[in-house]
Amino acid sequence: MLSEGTRIGPFRIQQWIREGGCGQSYSGEGWEGDEKGERRFIKLLPRELSEKTGFSDFFLQEGRALEQLQGPGIWGLRKFGVMKWKHWLSYDWFDGAEFQKDEVPEEEEQPPVVNLRS
Repeated sequence: MLSEGTRIGPFRIQQWIREGGCGQSYSGEGWEGDEKGERRFIKLLPRELSEKTGFSDFFLQEGRALEQLQGPGIWGLRKFGVMKWKHWLSYDWFDGAEFQKDEVPEEEEQPPVVNLRS
């Protein structure tokens, strides 16, 4: 896990979000160039994956392809890169809506389930 303030590409890590099968997720902020002051979602790919033979070439090729994708429902890739073994991707940050867990209404009586055979 990266510490707050760690630099990766043109970003500084602000906060760890979670880790899953596709790597670690962070919120970060740009600290140089056209990214300065911009909040981004940053994905750090697992080291086990990045150490596989040929992965870096594949990653760079796929990153260039992903940067070109646009359209409704596509979360566009902003930047990507490699620092030492760290392969990272950055996307626009979207603040999520706050929600409150609604009270679950008492279950109404349901009719019995009937198994049918054909």
